[in-house]
Amino acid sequence: MRQADADGSTECSSLAGEVSEWTEQIPVAIALFDETLRCVIVNAAWQRDFQALLGDPVGRDFDAVFPPAYQFLRLGLMQALAG
Repeated sequence: MRQADADGSTECSSLAGEVSEWTEQIPVAIALFDETLRCVIVNAAWQRDFQALLGDPVGRDFDAVFPPAYQFLRLGLMQALAG
């Protein structure tokens, strides 16, 4: 699992607590973004499936990770954050 620190720097380590447990148990790719749409966590399945194509997303903004064709995902995330 990869995670970003509060200042945006990244480190390779396991997250403490529930987030680490449930993301690593799910066999599908998971990338979690914060309220500014900066990627904070990806699980091993995401690294395996997408890292070669999209690079390491941890610490990067959504727009820096995904090509413009994925703007529909960004819009959905923004709507979810707006409530």
